[in-house]
Amino acid sequence: MTKVKPKPLSNLAFTFREARTILSLSGLSSLLSIISLTLIFFVAILAGSSWWLSSLLVDALKNEAEISVYYAPDLGEAGAPGLEALVSRVGAVEGVRTVKPVSAAQAFDAMSEILGTDASVLTHFQENPFEAYLEVGVDLGNLAALIAKVQALEGVDYVRDNQSILEKVASIARLVTGIAIFVAAAVGTATLIVTAHIVREGVHANREQIMTLKLLGAPNGFIYRPFLLEGVLITTAAGLLASLLFWAFARSVGPMATELISFLPPFQFTKLLPVVTVTTLCASALLGLTASLLGLGLVRNHGMRV
Repeated sequence: MTKVKPKPLSNLAFTFREARTILSLSGLSSLLSIISLTLIFFVAILAGSSWWLSSLLVDALKNEAEISVYYAPDLGEAGAPGLEALVSRVGAVEGVRTVKPVSAAQAFDAMSEILGTDASVLTHFQENPFEAYLEVGVDLGNLAALIAKVQALEGVDYVRDNQSILEKVASIARLVTGIAIFVAAAVGTATLIVTAHIVREGVHANREQIMTLKLLGAPNGFIYRPFLLEGVLITTAAGLLASLLFWAFARSVGPMATELISFLPPFQFTKLLPVVTVTTLCASALLGLTASLLGLGLVRNHGMRV
């Protein structure tokens, strides 16, 4: 007896053809499902990108973390032996990255630049209201201990830090992370429910054709493959549309947000957009495959003989 060789290419063509037929038979339902999943994936992308940007903001603030060290006026200005000695002692503290003396005049100019058009209020002071200080770049790994060591140095009057602001930013980042995780879980659940229902209904609608193929001796893998492909195509198409929608959203809203909130790190679209697209397509295809298997499992569990 001549052994029949499998024809993977023809089987693959049959699978795509049958999947296209199944989708066309439930055209409106499939279209509405794709639109719904597109919006769901878009919300998930927004949550994920918000988490990514908040992480960038926290990292940027950590890299630029500074404290202001005010010292006794009798130490003199930059270059004076007393001040140079203090700079050396502060620089020797573990966790200190940089030490830069800032004179009272430089502090005045810096504040004038920050105030912009409102800098005229500074002209009402008869004397310069700002004091000279040391601008110290620090590592946030152990900020409290670092501040205590600097405060204990001879000649240091006061140390001003932005620890409370950094802690608030970090807490906001943690909140955004929690929201992103919640949204991802909700998106996964919604995708599984919607796609599994579509696959299950597709099996019910084609049960006569399925029974015919079974009577002809077709294996289950051959019969159910188009339904698996149906779920993957629906979710992948929704993922692609959601990625395109996010591209348009990011390119129109991103520059506006950068101008409105100038202290945020620049939006790195060239890195973010490709990562979003690849991640969304892979995740949507995997969710489609999982949901299709779930839908077929539900069919079998409910006793349908297919």
